[in-house]
Amino acid sequence: MLPRRRNADDFLACYWEFTHPLFPVLHKPSFLKQYQNLWANEQEPEARDLNTLGMEELIFTATLNLVFALGCMFSNLVPPSQKNSMSDEFYQKSRHTLLFEVMDSTSLSLVQMMCLTGVYLQSTQHANRCWNSVGLAIRVAQSLGLHLNEVTGKKIPQLEREMRRRVWHTCLILDR
Repeated sequence: MLPRRRNADDFLACYWEFTHPLFPVLHKPSFLKQYQNLWANEQEPEARDLNTLGMEELIFTATLNLVFALGCMFSNLVPPSQKNSMSDEFYQKSRHTLLFEVMDSTSLSLVQMMCLTGVYLQSTQHANRCWNSVGLAIRVAQSLGLHLNEVTGKKIPQLEREMRRRVWHTCLILDR
C-alpha cells in the first residue's frame, strides 16, 4: 500500500513544503506521529486488510495517500513524465480505501480528507469531483459545527479549536 520509505518521506516533505502552506488542514506533529507509527515496527510496513481497520485508520490511510498524491507532483524523485500517473495511483488508492460507509462518520479527520481530495482534484480533469468533494466537506463540517465560533456547552482544547478554524477556512477557500 505504501511506497518505499525513501519515496514516502520525500513525498511527505514535498507536501509540507508546497501544499500545506496554502491549505493547512493537517496538524503536522499529529500527522507525523501517526505516519511514524506506520514504520515503527519494521523498515517497510506490511499491507493490512482494509476490512480490519477502524474508521479513523481508514480515514488516515486515505489521507496519507492524498498527501502522497499531492507530494509526488513536486518530488524530484519522480520523472516529470510520470508525475500525473503516479499521483493518480495514490489518488485511486485513497478512493478505494474509503467506501460509502465513511458517510456514516462525521469527524474532523473526514473533513480534512475531503478537503485534500478537493485540493488534489482541482489540478486534474475531474472538476466535478472536486466540487462534489468540497461540497461534502462543507456539509460534514457544518454538521460538526466548524462554522461556529463556539460550540454550545463544550470546552474545546486550543489545538482542536485551531484545527477546526483552519479546516473551515480551507472549506470556504476551496468553495470560492
